[in-house]
Amino acid sequence: MENNEIEMKAKGVTKVYKDIVTKAGNNKNVSSTQIGQQMLFDEALRIFPEVLDWINNTSANMHRTKLKEYFSSDEILLEKITQTLLFLSGQVYYGEDQEKGLRSKSRHKNVAGLCKRVMPELEFENTFRFLEIVIEASQYYTVAKENAHKGDTYNVKMNYVSTLSDVILEKLAEKALKAFYPMPMTEKPLDWVINAENEAVGGYDDAEGGYKTHQFRLIRQDQKLVDYSKISKDVLESINYIQSTAWVVNKPMLEIVERDLKIPIREDFIKLEYPDHTECKYDLDLKDEEVLKTLDKKLVNELIITRSQYQDQIQLYRAEASDYESELGKYRAIKLALSIARTYKDEEVVYFPHSFDFRGRVYPLPIGLSPQGSDAVKSLLIYKNG
Repeated sequence: MENNEIEMKAKGVTKVYKDIVTKAGNNKNVSSTQIGQQMLFDEALRIFPEVLDWINNTSANMHRTKLKEYFSSDEILLEKITQTLLFLSGQVYYGEDQEKGLRSKSRHKNVAGLCKRVMPELEFENTFRFLEIVIEASQYYTVAKENAHKGDTYNVKMNYVSTLSDVILEKLAEKALKAFYPMPMTEKPLDWVINAENEAVGGYDDAEGGYKTHQFRLIRQDQKLVDYSKISKDVLESINYIQSTAWVVNKPMLEIVERDLKIPIREDFIKLEYPDHTECKYDLDLKDEEVLKTLDKKLVNELIITRSQYQDQIQLYRAEASDYESELGKYRAIKLALSIARTYKDEEVVYFPHSFDFRGRVYPLPIGLSPQGSDAVKSLLIYKNG
């Protein structure tokens, strides 16, 4: 097969970004966007006057001329505001400290991505300023502070947080999943075969099977460590038998799980408040000999105790937050499985191509819905020939 996993993921990137970029690489008009277009377009219209006023009146004098040249018309400005909101909606994820909010990994990465995908003609600094104004004006995005500690060092991280509706978030998650990861099949998967006469090309041409359009590795391992000539006929027959099992969506259970699934409530898990670090005085570096010379020994001992107690409180808080994140992760996994099950609920048969991990264990290639999920996920499937 000509296609491989890397090419498939490249196509996935194109599929996700087609909502804001044309095939020629140009930005789409507002009318052709697809993800939550009405919701975000309305938001762009609402914040447009504030952003326009910033460009014309309150932006820094040294940048104003460039900004006015770039956003040369109301139509262009409205388009860029909308594309920026759309771009952000795909860049954020659920964060530990937000029950329904989403938090990006890096402001710098978001700005760099925005420069590349939406406003390549605008300098990084001006793009950053524009993004900050859009976030400040929008009701769906904010900038949040996050305390970060490593030993005796302390700093504050700034993250973008989104409060878009769960409906939009679910659509984004489903879209990204289907773009980057394989789905179940409605036709029997191709049997895995070893190409004994083929020379290995990146490991992909030694074994073929599974999907008919995209070729995955038979063994999820560094292909330099795999010798396909040692795989017996019995091994291939076993995985081919497993992936040839016909399934259907369990419609009654689909309705029951959808009805009973409830999102975990943050307050049910996290009882503690995030501890205050003020008394720790992290601006004083206790490992710096010069700093220690200026401090009273009693104060140093008190700070050591205070910081130790603070770290203990942090650990307790994070333990509760971890429990909450774990339950939230289970909820999202079931929610994702439900969305995929709905897609296939009227299919007469569903198949799950399989492959081996590096230990030789057999796992389904599709993500989200499979016979090897949690009890709730597995309940959504029944044998076609039970």
